[in-house]
Amino acid sequence: MSQKRFQSPNFKFSFVIDYYLEHYQHLGEDASRLFAKTISPDLSAPPEVQERLGALFAEWFIFDYQLPNGRTPLQDYVLENPEQQSNSVIRRFKESVETQVAADFWISKVNAAAGLLELEAVVGGKTYFVYDWTLSRELDGTEGMLGMRIIQVEGRWVTAGNPIYYLPAKPTDRAKDMMRDSERSTFLDMVKLHFGKTEKQGLEQNAVPLSLDDVAPGDLAKTIDSLKNRYIILLKKLPGAPDWDALRRGIFDEEEAEFPMDTFQRLFPFEFPDEETVKEMVNIYFSAWNVLPHKAQKNS
Repeated sequence: MSQKRFQSPNFKFSFVIDYYLEHYQHLGEDASRLFAKTISPDLSAPPEVQERLGALFAEWFIFDYQLPNGRTPLQDYVLENPEQQSNSVIRRFKESVETQVAADFWISKVNAAAGLLELEAVVGGKTYFVYDWTLSRELDGTEGMLGMRIIQVEGRWVTAGNPIYYLPAKPTDRAKDMMRDSERSTFLDMVKLHFGKTEKQGLEQNAVPLSLDDVAPGDLAKTIDSLKNRYIILLKKLPGAPDWDALRRGIFDEEEAEFPMDTFQRLFPFEFPDEETVKEMVNIYFSAWNVLPHKAQKNS
């Protein structure tokens, strides 16, 4: 999905970020250290991943970071209005504070013509109708899971920033039932799961898919072999999935104008048994997509 600066339509959250980072630089430094310590990001990740993390940090900072007075920067800005913003801006900020929901969501329906997404909270099962023209166009016709923050302002639910992640796979009804009563993830939990690097995972199984820029030319064959081994292990949970050779052919034969998600849905048209299997498959698939050859590239 395309990336945009952390900024909801018609909401000037950047005012809040700029104000606190300009006037209280030490708070930004303290917050940066806490963010990095909590999620343990991969410092060698490509620039586009670093840019996404920067936007996620900004969102977390104004909505969740605790100032010495116990407020978040957005709460503090609403109460103090240090830059004398208009009443309408402060009212929107206040509604954002009071209604925000950061959670995992199932994508139930997408109406790109109306700029509307129907989302079901993974935990609790509550349905939200969320307006976002850009995101609805990107996800039109898809199913799967999103992790993000939404806010209700002036009677409408809208996105507060960019999604943390998107998994293009439909879960089973059993998996949805099991997860409905689980504990809801925090914003940082989701960021850590999808961008953090643990000792157990290392770079090879980082939640962010590999790109060719991550792989030294001499290590390409080894990297592909590692992806193959991970895929073979995962096949034990997915008896209907194509074998590794069929996966390679599917990626190689993709049409020049085709999106990776289209090929994914063609190769894996079935429901996955649980969230962890979905995440591992998506990571393997998009890593393979990025490092394996494509016929369209050879013909270009």
